[in-house]
Amino acid sequence: MIKKWIESFYINDKVSGVKPINQILDYIDAHDLYPDTRIINSAVEPEAVIDGKTVLMFASNNYLGLATHKKVKDAAIKAIEKYGVGSTGS
Repeated sequence: MIKKWIESFYINDKVSGVKPINQILDYIDAHDLYPDTRIINSAVEPEAVIDGKTVLMFASNNYLGLATHKKVKDAAIKAIEKYGVGSTGS
């Protein structure tokens, strides 16, 4: 079934060979194929509340809980007070 679905996007187009992305997205939308989105109802820590349930969070960049750890936050504040903030890398 998936193979036929993917093949349905190919057309005899001498330039690109595939349908424009907006046609693909329209198909996905019309057939309700977008993945479900989950709402996280808490700060992203090792445990999170999703759909009212407390779960272990391994799908974020904060699975160790360092982003909300008091010592890490205090050190970040001190560094900002001393050096300021900026996005430059050179």
